[in-house]
Amino acid sequence: MDKIEEFIQFCLENKERLNTRIKYHYTDDGVNLINFLEIAKVIYEEENREQLILELEKLKNIMMNICIDDHFLYSSYHYNSEERDEYYDNFLKNMEYLRNYNGFWNKEYFMELYKLTEKDIDDFKENMRKRYAPSFAEKAEKQNNKILIEKEKDRKFMEDYRVKENNLSEINLKKYENKELNRVNIDIKKVHYPLVIKFFKNKEIISINKCVSNLAYSLKAKEHLEFDDFNIVHIEDYLIDDIIIEYKIKYDPEYNSSAIVQDITKVFKYRNESQVKRYYKDMYTMQAINKVVNLYNVGTFTFQSGRKIYNRVELEEAIEKHLKKDNKNIN
Repeated sequence: MDKIEEFIQFCLENKERLNTRIKYHYTDDGVNLINFLEIAKVIYEEENREQLILELEKLKNIMMNICIDDHFLYSSYHYNSEERDEYYDNFLKNMEYLRNYNGFWNKEYFMELYKLTEKDIDDFKENMRKRYAPSFAEKAEKQNNKILIEKEKDRKFMEDYRVKENNLSEINLKKYENKELNRVNIDIKKVHYPLVIKFFKNKEIISINKCVSNLAYSLKAKEHLEFDDFNIVHIEDYLIDDIIIEYKIKYDPEYNSSAIVQDITKVFKYRNESQVKRYYKDMYTMQAINKVVNLYNVGTFTFQSGRKIYNRVELEEAIEKHLKKDNKNIN
């Protein structure tokens, strides 16, 4: 009995080392009990338990890393050149250890446990080689693909910058403010989405947010703001992002997202500074853009967060005028 209790205590003290659960596949911290007990029984009568566990840890960690997404585990973006080389060298040593393993444990048991085949391992090794030790041709192909991807992203951005239908005549903030409902007049079961929510504290607007469904959840998510009142108003989906920006320009609330214009396909009137810079990068510097802005009094607004937005319609008109003026001077 003493021997069994001693063994159980030993297993409990080493349960994470004995555990064969693929931890990155689950959100809980539980131990895969069936596998745990199978492994525990193997070492019950063995004297050299510590060495056996060391072998077990190494085998299972190598196989775990193979059978889950290597992009998640082996992201190299934060490594410098020396660290990358060291990491890849260790990886090769682990693969060699696995290939030539002839220790106490049954390697095939773990291959089956993690649903791995020799082909899976070979594919994994090849993917890692391409990432950490690519050939010259592979590097050239990767660079070319990267250029093509960036060009496509740029094309999509330029297209999106102009895409939304002109709805300037419908952007009427006063109209929607007159329709706002205070919390005491809201039947939460009859709310018509999407909504703009204005959060108040001591009668000051501290946050303005969009709610596309489940008002109760949105209110719960904003409890940390310690608001003491709120208003809501339904705004048509195609117009709500434009109106939210008008709200934020008017009130510039304390808790204001830095991404004032995040999805440019949803907004017609405004663009943020980085979007303007990217759109005109082959034509003007931001210094030149701001000169045009000042010369033609283009509408801009800088929020408390430091994020600056431009009236895209006025900016385009100003640039067109400036180009015509320059052409006249040339002629």
